[in-house]
Amino acid sequence: MRAPCCARPHGTASTARPSGGSPSAWRSAPAPRRRSGRRDNQRPVLEVLFWASLALIVYTHAGYPLLLWLLARLRRTRADRRHAPAEPPAISLIVAAHDEADVIAAKIENALALDYPRDRLELIVASDGSADGTVEAARTAGADRVLELPRGGKIRAQDAGVEAASGEIVAFTDANCRLAPDALRRLVAPFADPKVGYVCGHVRFTRDDGTNEEGAYWRYELAVRALESGLGGVTGGNGALYATRRDAYIVVDPRMGHDLSFPFNMVKRGWRA
Repeated sequence: MRAPCCARPHGTASTARPSGGSPSAWRSAPAPRRRSGRRDNQRPVLEVLFWASLALIVYTHAGYPLLLWLLARLRRTRADRRHAPAEPPAISLIVAAHDEADVIAAKIENALALDYPRDRLELIVASDGSADGTVEAARTAGADRVLELPRGGKIRAQDAGVEAASGEIVAFTDANCRLAPDALRRLVAPFADPKVGYVCGHVRFTRDDGTNEEGAYWRYELAVRALESGLGGVTGGNGALYATRRDAYIVVDPRMGHDLSFPFNMVKRGWRA
């Protein structure tokens, strides 16, 4: 038996009239709101922000190096002939180390084998609270001075190394960084210019088999730093190898690294970096 169904007469309206039949009981649907022109007004602002951001990115990676190159061409400066003095300056090479027992002996061996007069080179290891035998390994390997310091961070260990140093030039290098035989001679050569207060080394990234591991971005960074140096000073260094005059050394907040603070403050104080 089929269940009865309600059939709607053909042509009748689908909306039922409320009981009572009063016209006031009918409520018309609200009229659609007109769209505000606010979105249209925001569009030019967003476009300006987009193009400004894009221009900033392009300037950072292409415009800035091009500007440096143009300024160097316009200045037409003579080639910067940097020669080491007849007698290499006395230099203190400081290695700040924290639990570097596995590599410190090889580091000291590498440093003592550099092409630099031994009587002009002082090798200082500043142990930053090491507890793995770094101090004993450094002494056995032949470091000139080994400082046993409480844990205070790399910057404070470097500060202590400078206080103990006797060289007119103080250089800093990482325990896991291997130096080329002529690294120190090339590092001190720019100090023949009395205006130079800070020099950073050229870092090369290599695999264990000695093959080059440098990417395009790092080569780009090195090219930019070379242009900056030719115009008066680099904006950033590297912690693997750098040097400063002892009387120009700056004690910085331990939360700040030497990489950025040193070049900036050197130029601010009238030195070239």
